Amino acid sequence: MATSPSDGDAPITESQAYYVLQFLKLLLTVVTLLVAVWKALNGALP
Repeated sequence: MATSPSDGDAPITESQAYYVLQFLKLLLTVVTLLVAVWKALNGALP
C-alpha cells in the first residue's frame, strides 16, 4: 500500500537531493562572500 513507488508524496529522490546540495553550496558561498565583504567594510571604517 504505502510501499508503492508511484505514490504522490514520494521520499526525496536523488535529483531532489542533488538540487538541495547545490542550493546549500550556493548558500554557503553567498554567506562566505557576505562575511568577507562585511569584514572588509568594518576594517575600512575609522
